[in-house]
Amino acid sequence: MPRLPEIPTIPLDGVAHGVIRLDEAARSRSRDELAAALRERLPELARELLGRPTMRSSRERRWGRHGSLSLVMSGAKAGQWFDHEAGQGGGFVDLIARELNRGRPVVDNWTVEMVEDRLAEAAAVIRRLPPVRVPGYFNTWPPVVVEFADRVGQDPEPMRLPPPSPAAISRMEETLGWLRWLKAEHAKLVWARAEGAPWKQICWRFGISRATAHRRWRYALSLIAYRLNGRRLRARRSRRPATVLAGGL
Repeated sequence: MPRLPEIPTIPLDGVAHGVIRLDEAARSRSRDELAAALRERLPELARELLGRPTMRSSRERRWGRHGSLSLVMSGAKAGQWFDHEAGQGGGFVDLIARELNRGRPVVDNWTVEMVEDRLAEAAAVIRRLPPVRVPGYFNTWPPVVVEFADRVGQDPEPMRLPPPSPAAISRMEETLGWLRWLKAEHAKLVWARAEGAPWKQICWRFGISRATAHRRWRYALSLIAYRLNGRRLRARRSRRPATVLAGGL
């Protein structure tokens, strides 16, 4: 797998009033170095980010049904893009930021239900990931052609969901990081529930009652929502404020 270009280190100009200020010249220089490194791998990065182009020429590539998104591939303006439908444009770094943030809702007030949905989505994405294939094994037999008469009386093949999108995988990775805010036992309980385990199995696994399991699960989701809203609980504090402020119990 090819290595991505390293982001150069930005030197610091100093600290004033507790806020770190970046040297403007160093910031501009780092951005130019990153843009130059991305331009060297522009064709493969554009295909990985946007997929297969619908139109192409020696100078630019276009995506969309009518080629509304254009990207310059060569010349002095290599990496410049413009979306004619949205009226937006800029450098390739801006395009990467726009595509990675596409489909990600801006949430200002997280609730327990929203956290629960994100955890369930993360568990579903992991189930839909393709299995790991052992390298070195392959099959040289031609595909078997099955006729209609051979299918009579057979059980229908189960439908399989398509693999998750890159945006869904990014959300899954972000959601898994939320579990680090919880205790190990609470994180396991929350993830078991996200995978669809019934309460009876969870109670048997952790050796607790149904009411205790639901209370701990609700508190853990409330704590995640509390942290996502930019707040943090003190080490010695009741569980009640987190559940109330996060819309829990």
